[in-house]
Amino acid sequence: MLRSPHDFIGEPKSTYIVMHDNFTSINGETYNESIDEAITSKGNEWYIRWKFDRNRKVTILESGSSDDIQLPATFGFTLSGNRISGIPFSGDFTSYSTITEISDTQFIIEMEDKGRDEDGKSDYYHRITFEKVQ
Repeated sequence: MLRSPHDFIGEPKSTYIVMHDNFTSINGETYNESIDEAITSKGNEWYIRWKFDRNRKVTILESGSSDDIQLPATFGFTLSGNRISGIPFSGDFTSYSTITEISDTQFIIEMEDKGRDEDGKSDYYHRITFEKVQ
């Protein structure tokens, strides 16, 4: 699996997303969304291009999301086995994503985020494939 933290050095961009988001509010209202698609343009909300460096920093260089984040934005990350942690890799109820595949040309991360808070119950999952461009 992960041969060393140096496997991440470079600039990957997202190329494919599989996602489901199922939320039930405390009032019983439901929200469901599913995506299974190629990310073919910078305008796709799931498009992201990162830069990983040898100091365990990840910089978000480009993003198709409408988040109110000033780019470029740099964050630290940690690796523990096949888990990658840090702000870009966490959800509301989990603090990490799982690296399910890594090679010289691509890597895949998955996040499963399930929990309950004052707003309701969430069942969220995503699997994103990244292509190493540099």
